[in-house]
Amino acid sequence: MGLVKRWIFNLAAGASLVVCLAITILWVRSYWRSDYFGCFRPVGRGYPAEYREYLLSSDTGLLTIQDYWRRYKDPKPHPDGWPSPYWNSDEANDNLMLTSQHQRDRFELVWNREDKNPNWIRHLGEAQRFNGTTVWTAMKFPHWAAAAPFLPLPAWWVVLWRRRRRHSRRVKDGHCVGCGYDLRGTVAAGRSQCPECGVAVERPASTPA
Repeated sequence: MGLVKRWIFNLAAGASLVVCLAITILWVRSYWRSDYFGCFRPVGRGYPAEYREYLLSSDTGLLTIQDYWRRYKDPKPHPDGWPSPYWNSDEANDNLMLTSQHQRDRFELVWNREDKNPNWIRHLGEAQRFNGTTVWTAMKFPHWAAAAPFLPLPAWWVVLWRRRRRHSRRVKDGHCVGCGYDLRGTVAAGRSQCPECGVAVERPASTPA
């Protein structure tokens, strides 16, 4: 593996490890704190006001990605069109909007439409009164399913690191890099291959050929 490729691989493996650790921390934390990461933006201009909200929630062992579209019945000013990210945290609940307790380990995709006259909703991470129409799509899955795709790179990095470490140690100790056979007598006899497996003899950099 070339130097540049190794640097890119190390960087990707490190980033994957950070993501895995972050998801694991959210997983443990989710059993006593619910976290909400969202982005809110208005859609178009004029009346009635329409809004789009994207939400990632971590709650009692589940990650949920939600997409909300809301149209207000009450006339209200339309804000600027820039997205507004937010974060909120409160006590863990049972994620009642999606599933019951015995269904928690399942993957699920939900679509729903609701017409509310005024009712309470979670908006920008806080409970607010809302009078209008909400269409939302939600996909929920366990934390481990989100962390699993990021595990192979760090695991392969560990495998390669162990191989390089073993290779360096065997060369330094005068052993075959393939099978670990002691080559000190073989080198003294002037042979260039391991008598056990036939792999070429590698000498430490400080040892003259």
